[in-house]
Amino acid sequence: MALVGRKRTSNPLGLDPKKHARLYAKHGAFYYAHRAGKWERLGTDLADAKRKAAHYNDPDGTYGTCAWYLDQFLTHCETRVKAGQLAQRTCDDYKRDAEPAKS
Repeated sequence: MALVGRKRTSNPLGLDPKKHARLYAKHGAFYYAHRAGKWERLGTDLADAKRKAAHYNDPDGTYGTCAWYLDQFLTHCETRVKAGQLAQRTCDDYKRDAEPAKS
């Protein structure tokens, strides 16, 4: 017989089960559990973790598009900045150039 979990009765962090699925708070940080079983540390900022989890869950169906790959690249750049392999200024320039032009 398989054990079935139940929904939590309280949700103090406001994690929407549809939009932020697979996002967990653990050891003072937020982690995303990928479908392949790998856990990725998203950091300690709740808003940033929610944004990244929403991107990974792909609610808009943008997987495989140019915009999706650009978001993946920017997320990778943020990781490289934290590791000291890329300057923050370079990452900020990439983000600025990725935004749509304002008319």
